[in-house]
Order: sequence, then structure tokens, then C-alpha cells
Amino acid sequence: MPQEKMGRRWSHTLLLALNTISLLVNTIVANKPELAIVVTVFCLISKFICTATFVIVYVQCIELFPTCIRNSGMGLTILACTIIGNEQTPFSQKKKPQKLCKLF
Repeated sequence: MPQEKMGRRWSHTLLLALNTISLLVNTIVANKPELAIVVTVFCLISKFICTATFVIVYVQCIELFPTCIRNSGMGLTILACTIIGNEQTPFSQKKKPQKLCKLF
């Protein structure tokens, strides 16, 4: 794990920077139908990085805040992210889905 050697702040910063780069590459490549597999790969990379940053944030919150504040804050944050994510999902999908593999 990178957080054991670098610390949680620096590993969190590094993962957020990698996620930004991955999403920027995905934004540049998204309109090219011949690179549909690259778009899928960068989406998965971004999803994995988001999961890793959430784990680091959760561990930092356990160390910094008391239980009652931590539970309220994390619950409210997760609720807000879920609502915003569910509202933005239809706008991130293409109008015509493309098949990534000719077998299906």
C-alpha cells in the first residue's frame, strides 16, 4: 500500500491527481468510437482510484473525528454523493451504446 510509506495525505493527493489525469484522458478520447475500449479502461481505472481514495478518507476520518461527528458527516457525505452521482449518470452515457466485443 502506498499509504504505509508515504502517509495518508500524500497517498490521497497522489490518487486524486491520478484520477484527474485518468478522467481528463477519458474526456479527450470519449468522442472517438474506435477507442471505445480505451474509454472503458479509463473509466474502470477512475472507479478503482475513487474506491481507494474513499478508503483513505474513511481511515483519516476515524483518526480525526469523534464517533458522533464522524458518523453524521460520513453519512451525509455519502448521501450527497449518491444523489449527485445518480443525477449525473444519464448525462455521462452516450446516446448510442457501442458494442465493445463482437461476441455479444
